[in-house]
Order: sequence, then C-alpha cells, then structure tokens
Amino acid sequence: MVSYPGHIKPAHYDQLIETVDLMPTLLEFAGLPEPRECQGTSFAPLVADVGRAYAPHDAVFSENIIPEVITGGKSDMPFEKDKGVGGIRHPDAKMVRTDRWKYCYYPDGYAELYDVPADPHERTNLAGRPESHAVEEELRNRILNWLIDSSETDEIAPRWMIYDGK
Repeated sequence: MVSYPGHIKPAHYDQLIETVDLMPTLLEFAGLPEPRECQGTSFAPLVADVGRAYAPHDAVFSENIIPEVITGGKSDMPFEKDKGVGGIRHPDAKMVRTDRWKYCYYPDGYAELYDVPADPHERTNLAGRPESHAVEEELRNRILNWLIDSSETDEIAPRWMIYDGK
C-alpha cells in the first residue's frame, strides 16, 4: 500500500510488484537519484503520471531463509548482512510468480507449483506431475537465471545447477 496524496491515483492494481521495487519508487517520488545500483524497478509510472509508461514485470522473484532448516534447529546462527546465515546467502526456498503460476523450489529437490487463477488458495500442489514437467522446468530455469543475473553469483550453490528431471 502506497499513499502520496495529490500524486498517486487511488486504485487497486493487479500488476506483479517486488519488494525491491519500493526503494526506487520512493526515490523517484522524492526526486532523488538512486544512490547505488538497485535491483528493483520504480512502479511510479503505474500509480502516478510521471511522464513515462510503466513496464510491467512478467515475473517476480523471492527467496526465503528459514534458519531452522539450515541450522538444524540451533538458534546461534544469526543473519549477517552480506554473509547470510552461517555464511550462506541463498540457503533454501526460492520462488517465481507469473500471472498464472507460483513455483517454489527448495535445493533438496522439493517443489511446489500452483495454478493461481484456478487455485487461488494454493491447495493443489501440481509439482511432480508429468503434465506439469514443462512448466516446472521453465520456472526453475527462470529462478536459476535470476540468481545468475544477480550481483551475488558467487553464492549459487552447485545444487541449484543440477536438475534431475523430477
């Protein structure tokens, strides 16, 4: 939710937005340049007349660090900026979301795939089904390309590079 009276048109927007889009958006509204390279893209043109067209995302990405998964339940491995948890910046869950699909992948091989318009409450996991193989492979490759294109490519674990076809 973003409010900027007199500038942002109140409305509901269905476009895919990432959390990293917030900083460049706020900087644009403040009239400030990005102080360093930003991963996000300003969504100001979507919600306000800023003199240029909005280029929507065709997919958005997310990752989830679940400390108890990589620490074996220990609580003495805090997150450290630029180091992650226990020296691992990309330890577990990755997600890609398109208009239709939500795909979560875990490096141990577990996956979740949901047809969001048909299953908005994500109750039927389609991952692992033969008829979903092509969609899973495409979305998993999108996650890998997202990781490769990031500025932290040194942290891509070898397990992400191997796809066993399941």
